Amino acid sequence: MKPEKIVETEIMARAWQHGFDLSIVDSKAVYSEKIGRYLRGQTSEAMTDLVGNRGPIACYIELKAKGKLSSYNAPKNFRQRDFVERKINSGCFACVVDSWELLWEIWTLWEIEDSVLERRRILLDYLPKRRQSF
Repeated sequence: MKPEKIVETEIMARAWQHGFDLSIVDSKAVYSEKIGRYLRGQTSEAMTDLVGNRGPIACYIELKAKGKLSSYNAPKNFRQRDFVERKINSGCFACVVDSWELLWEIWTLWEIEDSVLERRRILLDYLPKRRQSF
């Protein structure tokens, strides 16, 4: 099993116990036997790995392998970073995590905050930091 799939399995196993209703989104190309080639994924490559809700709150969760959060800032992921930041700025819960513990830590801090601006700041602060180039 790929490292990111291990994180996915862990989160999906615990999410429902904590009130999350999440679906796995696979945006990768799929091979069609019928036409003998790969077909584009069924959703945008910017879409997060998990989409759903906790109560009335929309949730967008991007998964990374344990210890690989910095891979989120690779140039190929700029559309996804834009997508996640747009969701945060529109009031949704959106984050990038490599474990259930990190997801729950972010949710707990986010949930207790009353201020929309403070909620937004918490989520943006938890996004993996971009490396400074000199």
